[in-house]
Amino acid sequence: KHNNKPINTSTLTQIPRTFDYQIYGENPPPTYTVMQGKSFCKCWTLLNLSSFTWIGCTLICRYTTSSLTVKEEIISIRNTPPGNTVDIVCELYANTPGICYQEWQMYDADRNPLFESDRVLSQKIIILETSDLNKNGK
Repeated sequence: KHNNKPINTSTLTQIPRTFDYQIYGENPPPTYTVMQGKSFCKCWTLLNLSSFTWIGCTLICRYTTSSLTVKEEIISIRNTPPGNTVDIVCELYANTPGICYQEWQMYDADRNPLFESDRVLSQKIIILETSDLNKNGK
């Protein structure tokens, strides 16, 4: 038989919530070269190492250079229990030649950062002109 008495929560020890992730996969790699005028997708596979399920989380582009256009600056992340992975995909467009940098931060459902400010997903993208490809190919 089950005992359905109320639990006295004052005697319970609060288990601290831990917040962490690991980049389990990344495509293309963190430094990537693309031709001007091309669209491409970036995919991170994150492993939830937190002590709780990520529910209602988003990935928000905190910084990008003007040489890149981000199709969606706020990307919804499907609910991800601890120990599970989730693929996060962003679509980008290479506007003008140059070296570009991006930083993405994960936020909870209330738009509070989930991780410390130095725990961002970042990438460096080198955008080449078509003429640069022709020079390098000769």
